[in-house]
Amino acid sequence: MAQQVTVRPVETPEATTGESPSATGNGTSPDLVVPKGFSAERWGAITRLWHFLPDYPYEPQHQYFDDRTTDPDYPIEDFSVLTSPEHQSLAHSIYTTLRAWMPDHVRKEQDLRHIGLDSQVQPDIVVAADPIPAGGLLDLDASSPGLLLVVEVLSDTTQAKDRGFKMAFYAALGVQEYWLCNPNALAPSRAEAERRRTRSDYASGVPDEARIEIYTLNPDGIYDPEPVQPEVDTARYGDWPAYRSPVLGRVVRTWALSPPDHVLQWWDETLGWRDLETQTKELARSDGHTDGLQQGRLEGLEQARLESLEISIAERLKLLAALDPPERDRLAANWRRFGRVPDIMDVLAAHTDLAATVRPEVPTQIRRRLEFTDP
Repeated sequence: MAQQVTVRPVETPEATTGESPSATGNGTSPDLVVPKGFSAERWGAITRLWHFLPDYPYEPQHQYFDDRTTDPDYPIEDFSVLTSPEHQSLAHSIYTTLRAWMPDHVRKEQDLRHIGLDSQVQPDIVVAADPIPAGGLLDLDASSPGLLLVVEVLSDTTQAKDRGFKMAFYAALGVQEYWLCNPNALAPSRAEAERRRTRSDYASGVPDEARIEIYTLNPDGIYDPEPVQPEVDTARYGDWPAYRSPVLGRVVRTWALSPPDHVLQWWDETLGWRDLETQTKELARSDGHTDGLQQGRLEGLEQARLESLEISIAERLKLLAALDPPERDRLAANWRRFGRVPDIMDVLAAHTDLAATVRPEVPTQIRRRLEFTDP
């Protein structure tokens, strides 16, 4: 939780000396001292923010806006901290994948408090052996049962805390497995992948480009200093680092589908590498294919019905045209007399049998010629 501070508007040169702050033409004072790494224009924009803190060590790698920032240490209460699209994409994929496997046992951004240490953190994702109640704060200590896994997605600004204080905190809670996931690692080039087939560069620990570091809790209640090593069967799993999670009992890796979409993948002995996003798209395509087949079948049946109807109408028109004028006149008089005049479209579509609409006194030869047979 960030420290509460009282923010007061910063006096502008205009208010103190009457000088215009735009004397340089870019909205900054000509006497403005610009910290290293900032342009005069950008620093001037920061100094004009309502929450500007003159003594705070602003860092050029972060963005500062009226209502949010990418700086996780910015001491403004309830200020939104932005994460990169890659961070958001990977965290979402890990969460939805784990939740698909253990629906009520996975929570994201769940507040955890260690009773003994009176400290509180909010991991990106937490997995427990028992269902986790929605919302609220979980008060825990080392004797609390069943915290299986915690996942933190790294960023440049949180990495030190994730590897230091938070790692010790989760160990004190007895979390069996701790993942550090790097969303900024790039897949190796083909030449680099080929060079790493020997895995010789993994001998000294986790390579810089590894996307997941999996740390397991040892009997002493601390995490092993070295993370789980990558699987060595590259002929099976490919060249990009893949790791076996003892808690999940699966081989997993993270993968960039296309920037900034990063996903968690798992190894399927039958299908190979799978991820929830691709699987969902495949199911949608499969459902679409099935729907298409069904739609095609219905369209085929309708086309056959229309063709049959066309044949039926053509035959009925020929039969009606074959009646002599006196026969047609007698038939029409019969219909008018007894109020049984059929609709011509019903007749043509064979919904009405002409022979059934006439009285018995109509000559038999006419009745027989009116008895249509559906094709």
